[in-house]
Amino acid sequence: MKPSLEKLITAARAYKADTGAAELGFETRLLATLRGLNSETGFLDFFGNWLWKSTFVLIPMVATMMLFALLRNGPDLPSGASTMVSYVIDSLPFHGSPLSGR
Repeated sequence: MKPSLEKLITAARAYKADTGAAELGFETRLLATLRGLNSETGFLDFFGNWLWKSTFVLIPMVATMMLFALLRNGPDLPSGASTMVSYVIDSLPFHGSPLSGR
């Protein structure tokens, strides 16, 4: 004979799970896991280290390219760049305000 649904629900409510094995050494396992996570080198750590080290190479390269562009073109913008600059300025959110001079 099957037990009634009421008896099953009452028995389920009265059941206490034995979590002693899971609780034993929980803090120790948690701290060991956290230490393991700190010691691993993730992608963001690798990328941050690479970016920091490559900055010392990239800054002189960009400065050299800017100096070359200034010597080649003078202080004026290259032909066609004025249209691009005016397009960017017109798309800024303060367009039409007293700051834009219009």
